[in-house]
Amino acid sequence: QYNRDLSVLAIKTYGEMSLEKRKEQYESRMSKQSKKRKRGDDDQKPPEAVNPPPQDKAQATEEAAKPNDSEARQPKKEIKPSFRILDALSASGLRALRYAHELPFVTSVKANDLSDTAAESIRMNAKHNGLEDKITVTQGDALALMYRGIADDLSNRDKGGNPGKTNKFDVIDLDPY
Repeated sequence: QYNRDLSVLAIKTYGEMSLEKRKEQYESRMSKQSKKRKRGDDDQKPPEAVNPPPQDKAQATEEAAKPNDSEARQPKKEIKPSFRILDALSASGLRALRYAHELPFVTSVKANDLSDTAAESIRMNAKHNGLEDKITVTQGDALALMYRGIADDLSNRDKGGNPGKTNKFDVIDLDPY
């Protein structure tokens, strides 16, 4: 009992810190992109539009205070970052259930066990607790599952040649009991 409680608390603390860091990095990237777009817009304006004549300063000030049409049309959308947990040696799936239920930022939990009966038990427990949308059950060797994810990501490289990150886990729980 206490071991699971500590795991939940540790993952909650780590997850909150990790997501806050990701949010700051995302906002920094968006800010830089916004500045680049603004510089690009300024470079494209004719010189007289950049420096308005003295009689139009009041009008220019009002226009500068108004948001850009493209900025006004694009509402700021709240992006929910992914946070994935692998319960590699899941047995009954109790840890996976607790993570999916008690950690609000978790987007998915993969519960894996080598045993057919354990995997079926996890499916039943996830269904009984209404967490089928967050918990994915797999049956097989935990090492093979993790290596398969790495191999899939290496096969799905982006334009820069970097491996994909779709199979990356934020937390891997390896509790053997």
